[in-house]
Amino acid sequence: MFQPFETNCDETRQSWTGNTNENEKAGVFTSGKDGYKAYRIPAIVVTRQGTLLAFAEGRESGSDMGEDHESIRRHSWPKDGRPGAILFSNPASEKGRVKMTVRTSYDDGRTWPVSKQIYAGGGAYSCLVVLPDGHIGCLYEADGCKRIIFARFSLDWLTDGTSQK
Repeated sequence: MFQPFETNCDETRQSWTGNTNENEKAGVFTSGKDGYKAYRIPAIVVTRQGTLLAFAEGRESGSDMGEDHESIRRHSWPKDGRPGAILFSNPASEKGRVKMTVRTSYDDGRTWPVSKQIYAGGGAYSCLVVLPDGHIGCLYEADGCKRIIFARFSLDWLTDGTSQK
């Protein structure tokens, strides 16, 4: 498990000036700020220029917790005899929305041999993205929708160096 990386996101949320550590986290949206009681349903995309755009629905009246939302994203395609990788994120607990976890499949989703918890606390909606440098980004709701966190990590970290790339 990697240590949380506290936010260096500027107040206008227009740039993220985080360090370049291999595995880091940044709080992107926090309940009670900017006039919203809760932020829900995060999404993240990478532009062709490599800019990360993070979105979340701001709710004035609260969280209104619905069903959990998972995210699935292809990290890489099979190439030169090596398998591709598919990523899947969700809260991995049968007893509530806790233990935000990312899994990896090397056989197009038939099996998920790699599983790593990225956040032990409460978690719900998540969105995965593959960054231009190959790192993985996961934007997810945390702590009963009080925060939306962005976690950045490599496939090697996720697989403890056993990735089949």
